[in-house]
Amino acid sequence: MKHVALALIAVTLIFAVTTSCGKGPSFEEDGPPAAYLWHPEVPKVKEDQTHCPVCGGTPLKKELHTDVGAGFRIYFDKQECLDKFKENPEEGLKKFKQQVQEREEEWQSKEKSMEEIQSGQ
Repeated sequence: MKHVALALIAVTLIFAVTTSCGKGPSFEEDGPPAAYLWHPEVPKVKEDQTHCPVCGGTPLKKELHTDVGAGFRIYFDKQECLDKFKENPEEGLKKFKQQVQEREEEWQSKEKSMEEIQSGQ
């Protein structure tokens, strides 16, 4: 019973954090949360990009983007970030790929923690 209660609390907390309790940018005002919803005909560096590669901010802006490599698109949240990225695109792309890897590792760690809670460990 204790494990079930802990699992329910964890799920409730995750739901509250991910939905931001109805606060934050809205889809209608700021656009879609991930880059794959914009310019579907253009390949993206990261299809589910949700954070600016320069400052890590959100929401991304559909009109603030640049293409790198073989036409892969990256989106930004502010004009200043786009300008900074264009000053040194190689370094910016390297930083962006590092951010993506860190977020994926963080997500995997959270999934593992949830599995441990659910299994009663």
